[in-house]
Amino acid sequence: MMKKVIAASLVLTLVLTGCSMTTTVSAPDDKEAAAAEETAGTEDTADTEQTEAEDAGNMVGMANPWRETDQEEAEYNVPRLFSVPLGAENVTWRIMENKEAGEDDAVPGALVELDFDLDGISYCARAQYGVEDTDISGMYYEWNEPETVKFAAWGGGEMEGKIFRSTGEESAVLCTWYDIEIGIAYSLSAVTDEAETLDIAAVVDSMAPVDEFMPSDFLQEREHKESFESEEEIISALQEGEGYTHLKLTGSDAEVLGITEAVVEEDGKITARDIAIYVNRDGKYFSAGNAFSAEGGDAIRYADGILILLGEDSYESNFLTSDGDGLMVKDYIYRDDSDGTETYGGFLREANDFDHDEDVPEDGKDIFDSFMKEGEKAPYLEFTAVE
Repeated sequence: MMKKVIAASLVLTLVLTGCSMTTTVSAPDDKEAAAAEETAGTEDTADTEQTEAEDAGNMVGMANPWRETDQEEAEYNVPRLFSVPLGAENVTWRIMENKEAGEDDAVPGALVELDFDLDGISYCARAQYGVEDTDISGMYYEWNEPETVKFAAWGGGEMEGKIFRSTGEESAVLCTWYDIEIGIAYSLSAVTDEAETLDIAAVVDSMAPVDEFMPSDFLQEREHKESFESEEEIISALQEGEGYTHLKLTGSDAEVLGITEAVVEEDGKITARDIAIYVNRDGKYFSAGNAFSAEGGDAIRYADGILILLGEDSYESNFLTSDGDGLMVKDYIYRDDSDGTETYGGFLREANDFDHDEDVPEDGKDIFDSFMKEGEKAPYLEFTAVE
């Protein structure tokens, strides 16, 4: 009876791993079996049967943490998810939640799995958002020294991965890679006799996201989307301590929406040191760009359709491009005294295009002082804080 419980335990362990794995358990020899039977004979039979029944009941009661899902939910949980490779068969998406009760955005996020067959080999791909660079494959083999590869279709051809191979009694191959930009761990594995020669990096390249999601600001990253249906949707998605404002910027007659990740108070006004601008394009709202105060700099000021950001050694202003579709720098002037001598640099942009730039000369102290003085006269841009 106890042997059946042990066997059930092994089967359950394989189910929980999610990926296909094979485990071999050696049977005891005749002497071991005889000794076990002699020992068992001295135990109280009723107690033994009760214990076995309890163990079996506990084993059956353990829930499988994996559940089947679809690609839409998988992509929601991992913003830059791999795609199903062309020609794949028996495609199945699975997910293992990693959220405490009541938490909508737990970190790390859910573990997503894609199982598929390709050219006669069964693969298991996994991805998890919000984790460190770690192996999430669930594959436990004695691996050979890893081989470092660079993928052609991921990260603009700059993303690296590691390939591990195990050529023991059961051969397996594993590839892991990590998106350091937004914190996503990936793995692709297969148990196959072709493990030693399989070009798994080519399979990884065939799974590159069709349209890589590149969040432009804190809200897009949190909501896993790059466009919104309305201003109301954007504002309702903001959380406590964040804020929003409406303003007009040179380059467009239409009012735009600005949001910030953290409101601050300056001179009794609610303002911010960062802003993401959203504009209406054909009925949907997209990010037009971001502006940030320099480290240790002043909060954002606003005057005559221009955003102004003052730092201790820099002046920056922003407006919209001529088509009203993107945020661009108008004037940028900086002071550098790192070598003990003050020098100046940057550019002045009279129109919202790239054809009329004027460089700031190295001796441009008067220009710098004049812009800083005018900038300090501009009022702070006020926000409505979310509570």
